[in-house]
Amino acid sequence: MAGTSYDSSVPGAPFPPGAEWAPSTPWAPPGANSRRRRRGKRWIAILLGVFVLAFAGCAALALSNRSVRETATAFAHGANKMYWAESSAMEPSIRAGDKVAATTHIGRIHRGDVLILKSKQPGVEVIIKRVVGLPGETITAAFGGVSVNGRPLDEPYATSLTRGVTRTVLAADSYYVLGDNRTMSRDSRFDGPFTRAEVVAVVLRIVSPSSHAGRIPGSTRS
Repeated sequence: MAGTSYDSSVPGAPFPPGAEWAPSTPWAPPGANSRRRRRGKRWIAILLGVFVLAFAGCAALALSNRSVRETATAFAHGANKMYWAESSAMEPSIRAGDKVAATTHIGRIHRGDVLILKSKQPGVEVIIKRVVGLPGETITAAFGGVSVNGRPLDEPYATSLTRGVTRTVLAADSYYVLGDNRTMSRDSRFDGPFTRAEVVAVVLRIVSPSSHAGRIPGSTRS
């Protein structure tokens, strides 16, 4: 086989009997290396993009938390707590997703005030309800509404008929509370009266969204 040249870098090229074809570099179709380089660059760009987005999200969250704290401490009406309504139980006065400002300086509680209360439900920390009955009063049902000491209570903020009210005589430190959205609220009809010790804060006003911000109808604290 004199005069025959052997190119060991090309698959299928003739090579001497008994020899092992061992190219110095792996063979690849034309353009494969450039495609691999492009794919590598794309992955690097994707990873960088994910990192940038994650960093931006963390920064935005930190700024959001800081803004909430600053708003709470600087609120003109003396608020020192912020709460987000997570249910429709107080609609339409306070809608799900509304942020409200509240104060832990309870003071005297009036009928119509909106309270943050320690929940009696397992797994729920606090609830938001409106005061309907005051200490020493007798609460009864009245034609789809509430009667206090035998007199029907005018509740323009209630969105539906009030069902499930049973006669309740309130102790000297107890309050009867209901949600404005009577069909969607778990309140004193189910859990009984709440004591003053179970009052966490008094809601002052709605802070956001801006389209719904302002005083709470029927509350003496707004």
